[in-house]
Amino acid sequence: MQPWHSMGLDKDAAAFLEAVAIRLPEENYDIWRATLQNAYKIADEWAVEDGRAYSPLAHACGRHNDTNLTIEVLAKFWYELYLRDAIQNGSIRIKPCDACGVDFERPRFSSKQWKASAGRRRCLACVEQGAPVRFSDDYRPFVRGGDSRMESLLGQKELLVEIVKGFWNPSSDNLRKWPENLIEVVLAQPEHFMFFGKLYYYKEKFLQDVGKIPSHEFFLVKKAIHDLPGDVFHKLSAEVRETIPMGMEKLRLTCKRLFLWVDRAAKMVPLGPESCGEGEDGGRRRRLRAEHGAPFGRPNSDATT
Repeated sequence: MQPWHSMGLDKDAAAFLEAVAIRLPEENYDIWRATLQNAYKIADEWAVEDGRAYSPLAHACGRHNDTNLTIEVLAKFWYELYLRDAIQNGSIRIKPCDACGVDFERPRFSSKQWKASAGRRRCLACVEQGAPVRFSDDYRPFVRGGDSRMESLLGQKELLVEIVKGFWNPSSDNLRKWPENLIEVVLAQPEHFMFFGKLYYYKEKFLQDVGKIPSHEFFLVKKAIHDLPGDVFHKLSAEVRETIPMGMEKLRLTCKRLFLWVDRAAKMVPLGPESCGEGEDGGRRRRLRAEHGAPFGRPNSDATT
């Protein structure tokens, strides 16, 4: 099995994903064997068309590590926790700033901004600084300290158990034991859970938008976006969404371009809450945006080192 860190993840983020990864039992894998093999074949054909021998991304992580199911479960877990927070604290009192991405209560917005629709709202500080709107209901980033109310819920083990039991009911005995491990990891690393849970929620939402493409192509898109940092995912997913009204042929072509872009560039940027700042990793992220401003552009060779 290919180690997580070889896919461009920073060490701590890789360790978190390794700890919560869902390994399918052999019988579950057998059900999807034909679909997976067909998807890998298509990915290799795309890579050959792209001038490479094969697609390393398609074969990453090994068959027992179902990265696709991990996306779905962490996304669901985060969303159920979000709903629980809204019920307990009253969601109407909290709204996100679409410039900085942080949730604030009413006093942090002007009357005009508080009434603004999603994708147009800015807090007082962002308005004063002239910060542009960057986010919408399609994507909002993890911000350290920006979800303090939800973070307070992560220390309540009984609550976490209740939430997971509400949506996790697999047929396999091996998979029934997995939530216990998940909750222990979440209790020990709440910030990593907040980062990945929120990011995967928006990735799952994006996948629902493109879900009408053929199943093997859908699997490859899901594989491609799994380890994308939030800002890169935001940019690429927005480009794909623009093609949805243009018809299935255009959507499939754009999804293919997304997969190939990630297939070439997967090792560029570490992924994890530690890489959200303006340090060395932040510099790499800025270089990525500068060097690949055109959507799905071919990376320069020195950018992958």
